[in-house]
Amino acid sequence: MLKCSRCKVWKKESEFHKNRAAKTGYHNWCKDCNTKTNKQRYDSGKSRDSQRLRMYGVTPEDINRLLLEQMGLCANVRCGRVLTLGRGRNGLTVDHDPITKKVRGLLCRSCNTALGQLDDNPEKIRGLLEYMLNYNDNDISSMSLCIWREARGEGQNGMLAVANVIKNRANAWETKVSSPLHNVIYQKDQFSSMSVSTDPEYTLMPKDGDPQYAYAISICVPVLTGQLPDNTNGALYYGYLAACTSGWFSANISGPDGKGTEAHPLVATIGRQSFYK
Repeated sequence: MLKCSRCKVWKKESEFHKNRAAKTGYHNWCKDCNTKTNKQRYDSGKSRDSQRLRMYGVTPEDINRLLLEQMGLCANVRCGRVLTLGRGRNGLTVDHDPITKKVRGLLCRSCNTALGQLDDNPEKIRGLLEYMLNYNDNDISSMSLCIWREARGEGQNGMLAVANVIKNRANAWETKVSSPLHNVIYQKDQFSSMSVSTDPEYTLMPKDGDPQYAYAISICVPVLTGQLPDNTNGALYYGYLAACTSGWFSANISGPDGKGTEAHPLVATIGRQSFYK
């Protein structure tokens, strides 16, 4: 049992936030007192004003000026939310450059949170937009199934490698077809497990709770948006040479010694698979 230094009530340890720096290992105030105090501070206009002045150097007059300039709306012109002083989605937040700390405008809480989740990184934002415009749920389902069929026995690095090959092929096809990801996965002889009916993997489907399939699903979007590294160094082809029976692959891609051809050099070896550009 611990005694809250604010309300003076003895309570169970579970009713206190942990604090490694404290002698007891817990905060002096109980959770209820912390919550009430934080709400009081938030609801206090004076506290908000002083906080904005301290953190961003903006006064209440600056906030009013920006509100007038933005016509009371979120600075994201595609958002359209009317800003309020509450804590909901429309709640007014001061957006600033994370490096220079310069105030950029007033955003609704939703837009400001989204920026923060993407680390204020234009490339991540652009990548997510490109993903939304180019890929749909069916594409992601197909990609995760392809990864699972092609590489579920190759470990996570091997599955990540196949995901990157899918992405690299889709990027190479981008100007040729309207849906490069779908076409790359189902085009004949691209990934035999997805397009050749005689392939033993062609009819296999993962069972509920399959951990390899869950991992395949989890890496699709991060790979497509560039949040996960390309561990194949840009590879477009791969094969398990010890079991490869394709004369075309040996003659045109891997070469007789497995080191690749002049047009398609060996760029990575991951597990049992060799990857070529």
